[in-house]
Amino acid sequence: MSPRDAVIDLDVPAAGAPTPRRPVRSRRRIMSAAVLAFALLAPAAAAAPATPPLVLTRTVWVVNGASGQPVGDTLYVAQLRPERRVTAYPLAAGPPRWSTVVPVLAGIILFEEIADLVLVSTTDPGTQRSDTVALDRRTGAVRWERPMRLRALDPGRGRVLLGESTRAERADLAPAVDLVSVRAATGVRVWTYHHDDGCLSDTPSPVGDPRAGMAVLCGSALSVVDLGTGRVRATRQVPVTSLVPGSIFGIGIAAFDDRLLVSAPALGRSVLTAFGYDDLRLQWTADLDLGNYGIASCGRLLCLFSTPHALAVDRADGTVIWRLRAGGSVAPLDDRHVLIEQAVRDTTQVVDTVTGTTVLWLAGWAPTRYRPGAPIFYRYDVPGRRLFVAALDPGGLGLRVLGSVPEPDGDVFGCMTVGRYLVCRTVKDAVKVWRIAVSG
Repeated sequence: MSPRDAVIDLDVPAAGAPTPRRPVRSRRRIMSAAVLAFALLAPAAAAAPATPPLVLTRTVWVVNGASGQPVGDTLYVAQLRPERRVTAYPLAAGPPRWSTVVPVLAGIILFEEIADLVLVSTTDPGTQRSDTVALDRRTGAVRWERPMRLRALDPGRGRVLLGESTRAERADLAPAVDLVSVRAATGVRVWTYHHDDGCLSDTPSPVGDPRAGMAVLCGSALSVVDLGTGRVRATRQVPVTSLVPGSIFGIGIAAFDDRLLVSAPALGRSVLTAFGYDDLRLQWTADLDLGNYGIASCGRLLCLFSTPHALAVDRADGTVIWRLRAGGSVAPLDDRHVLIEQAVRDTTQVVDTVTGTTVLWLAGWAPTRYRPGAPIFYRYDVPGRRLFVAALDPGGLGLRVLGSVPEPDGDVFGCMTVGRYLVCRTVKDAVKVWRIAVSG
């Protein structure tokens, strides 16, 4: 049975679309959990549900080069021609709420909401210019503008942190940066913090705990900057190894609401060290295989990724809970699941972050990354010019096929989810929004 037989066309929902038959058990030697997971992808034939999985709520026609993003209950679309303009559409349906000319729109555009504002952060790769514009969420009126990139949201204080990113694979390549905290309502500066070349900094975003701060590492000096005042709260020396010329292994820093972490190479391994915010008290250290680790929050654990290593440590004491070998890229899906792509076998596994066990093997389905919303998976049907869309079931034990997008254009806009809505760009110069129906 082809994928086309198993899904509903999202443009014209089919009330009587057949459901796929249960597949014949594979002869390949795979884990019993994986067999169960594949079975869940194709339940036994049954009557079609009365309500289609996805209901089209709106279509927005755009020009080439447009970009957009769903945030909250709104779809924000930025178009650069014939004039630079941002338009706000309700996801549910109805006319646009407003449309505003924003002259600084260019390049990479990011939307965020805080209080009664929508922040539009833009970076032009050609000129290297960055801007952040605050628009009134109700009317679209421009409230303020600053020539800096959005770094972090601090909703508890009603602040926004602006400045260029200093995330770099090697600390010695990080540029000097001015970081500015402004009042979200007015854009008025509260404080400025400057650090020189060769320093790394990171801030939780959004800031969920007022006790958290901005972590700054310059050489072996680790500082925490108070987000309320911009003053250095504490500084201490940390044992980081000097970089070896030409080495690809460098120093990394990551800030979370409850602690900050420093990873650094040391004698053929990497050492991950956790510090508290109040006085930079050492909490724990963990010895890891040598690598440049990306770090993500996974509930009570911290997930670390550096090909070919994937592991999780207990955020309370640094104990390594599980280790896996990853032959390709690794990305967290949500607080309970992490995705590991095995390039050699062209398969993808969904791993339970609590236990480190693989709960689902996938072939032919690719996940969305760095997108807001629940985990969504895609499979291209090149001859049929369609993109099949599926969601990860609660518990991660299977995929729920939602439908198919005709004429997809994932490279320009992609598909994103927010709440109960799915938003996709198509090559017909349209952005379409579907409401995900709740079954049962």
